[in-house]
Amino acid sequence: MFARAALTIERRDGVLAIPAVAVREQGGRRFVYAVADGRLVERDVVTGLRDEGDDAAGPRLEVRSGLKPGERIVAVNLGPLRAGAPVVVRGERARGG
Repeated sequence: MFARAALTIERRDGVLAIPAVAVREQGGRRFVYAVADGRLVERDVVTGLRDEGDDAAGPRLEVRSGLKPGERIVAVNLGPLRAGAPVVVRGERARGG
């Protein structure tokens, strides 16, 4: 016999939460790739609570510091990423001209 249950230990409203897959760990630090001025930048983050979620979006992590609401981040790994790489956001028109 098998059962699955979810238990809410703590709830916080009005927090910044991002997909857990966006948070990377390397050398003891946690960071996300954000988009700034058309390039990838690493932003160190401090995370808090984790919500396993019950929808297709998957688990989400609270971000206590390191990101501001509205900052664009890379939430899908489409291959090796590195800071400074140029970024094109689908659906946005190129700036200038």
